[in-house]
Formats: sequence, structure tokens, C-alpha cells
Amino acid sequence: MSASLLYLADRRALFMGTPLTIRRHVLPVSRMILCLEGELRYQPFGEGPLIPCSSLLLPVGLPVTVDSSEALIADCYLDVCGFDYAVLRQQARRCEHAIYCDLRDEQPLREMLNAARLQLAPAAALWPQLEALLNPADLVASAEHYSDPRVEQVVARIKRTARDNLSVDELAAGVGLSGSRLLSLFKQQAGIPIRRYRLWRRLHYATCLLAEGCSLTEAAMGSGFSDSSHFSRTFSDMLGFQPSALTRSHCELKILVNPANGGESAAISTPPELAASSFKCDAHGRG
Repeated sequence: MSASLLYLADRRALFMGTPLTIRRHVLPVSRMILCLEGELRYQPFGEGPLIPCSSLLLPVGLPVTVDSSEALIADCYLDVCGFDYAVLRQQARRCEHAIYCDLRDEQPLREMLNAARLQLAPAAALWPQLEALLNPADLVASAEHYSDPRVEQVVARIKRTARDNLSVDELAAGVGLSGSRLLSLFKQQAGIPIRRYRLWRRLHYATCLLAEGCSLTEAAMGSGFSDSSHFSRTFSDMLGFQPSALTRSHCELKILVNPANGGESAAISTPPELAASSFKCDAHGRG
């Protein structure tokens, strides 16, 4: 079986492979989960029977359990401002418990992602093709979505300064708002508290440090956590498994960071042996 892959970019993150052991957790950003092989099931709010599906679109902040057993999945963490989510939900064949299921045009996406996984596609090749399939022009034009430009500016600043852990008042002052007004506006727009999003971006940066070969302690301290225990608790709370799972010698997980990333991750590039590989996909998403 191919190694699992974790792609990190400025707007999104993408995991492909057999998931690590996952417990019930609350989503830090909205997610699209696509079954590549096997069976995908979910349990809304962590209660009731497991419901089968071929793909899921999960809103931010929803407590959910996803059971993929031994399946291969593509798990895409979408942009925090909600544009991807607004576009993709138009494709859902059904909606249950605020969860959109079974996207209409998922097959081209499945074929492209499977080709990327099998060919170990470099990050710079994968993201443009994924962008085109997540946000086709016709659905972009009809998407009902508004993002306050002040929130977008704050998100961009948090990305640039993830390890600095700027205060809410500092972030608010940069866009001419009070701290309390920014707290309210960010929650309204993004669906999560700003403090939780700041933690998410620090986890993103810490994972980039792990990709560079840093230890858990070095990644924790380098991304602004007080210690490795705080980092591990936050990681587990948001993602459902311990970060130590990413560093175990038997864990076949490759982390690929987009060399075009802005902000704190800009210095981390795709490993040379991956950058040299090619990733080809035809108009129908086939490799």
C-alpha cells in the first residue's frame, strides 16, 4: 500500500491514505472527506447509527465521528473564510444533520486524487488541479458567500505571524476594530472563535516544522506553545490523534509543504526527490 500523504498549503490541508485512529472531535475548519477506496460512514454529534456515504462535507464546529475502517480517504481541510464550503455544498445530493453528503461531481475529483496519491505528486502540481475541481467556475458564480474584508485581513495576519501568537487587541487594532467587536465578527464569519483559529494555524506551522525534521518539543516551542504537553493536547483536541503518531518510525506518512506557501511556512519546500517527480492528469482526472 502507498504511504499516506499530508499536503500543507496556505489555504488548505489535505490528507490522503488510511487514517490514523480517530476519536470524536470538534472540527476546527470545514472539511471535505472523499472515499477513495472502501467504505465511509459518519455519526453526527457522536451519537446514533453510522450512516454510509461516498463523500462528506462537514461544517466547522460540528462534533462528529467519521468511521473509515480500512478505507482509503482524501480528507481536505478547507479555507477558513468558508468559500470552498459555500461552493461545494451546491453539489451535495443530500443533507442530514447539517452534513452534506455524496457530491454529484466527486468522480473526477476521486480519479485526480488517486492519481496524485499513486504518483506521489509534488505539492506545487497538486494544488492547482485541486483548486479547479473544488471551485468550478459555474458553481463559483452561483455560490452564496460573503466574507468581511476585515476578517480576511486578520486571517492573513494570523497566517503570517502564527508563532508570535498576537493578542486579539493587536489583531483588532490592525483593522480598526475593538477586541470585542473582532471576536464577534470573526465568530460570525468563520464559525469558530478567533482563539481557536489561531491555535489551528499554530498547529499548521508546527506540522511544517515536523516536516523539516524537528522533534515534537522543537515543533511545539517553535510554534508558540508553552510546552510539548500543551501542543499534544491541542493537536489531539482538534485532529483526534496525538502528534507523536506523525513521528513514529513505523508511521509511513509523508508531509509535503507547498513551496509557494506564504508567511511562516515559506522556507519549507517540497523534498528534492518529490519535486523531481511528475504528476499528469487528463481532462477527466485520470493519471
